[in-house]
Amino acid sequence: MIVISYNHTVQITNTQYAQPEVLVDTQWLEEHLNDSNFKIAEVDYDPQSNYEIGHIPNSVLIDWKKDISHDTTRDVLTIEKYQDLLKRIGIKDNNTTLILYGDFNNWFAAFAFWVFKYYGYKNYKTIRWRNEKMTRRR
Repeated sequence: MIVISYNHTVQITNTQYAQPEVLVDTQWLEEHLNDSNFKIAEVDYDPQSNYEIGHIPNSVLIDWKKDISHDTTRDVLTIEKYQDLLKRIGIKDNNTTLILYGDFNNWFAAFAFWVFKYYGYKNYKTIRWRNEKMTRRR
């Protein structure tokens, strides 16, 4: 498949990613679960059906509707709300690597990924897919 974007042509196959540096697998995540300079966040559309049922140990919840979206318009959260979110989830500076994953095959984690990029956060990644062995079920 060929993807054309902003005058760049990128060849993508089933085993090749356009930006592999922003992807981590579950083995890498298991090795870094307790690192102090990492923060894992589950981004859910429906936190009652997902995060509350089970989540990766030490992860925090980002509720897509409440935390990432604007309160009154169909837009991303305001800069003030973004800064409050960073504080709430324990990110003090760009030295913390933020690992995002979530429901709907990381769909809302990808949206959060874009929002963090939009506001200039530089150190973030996403899990290639959610692995149930990483999830602690209640």
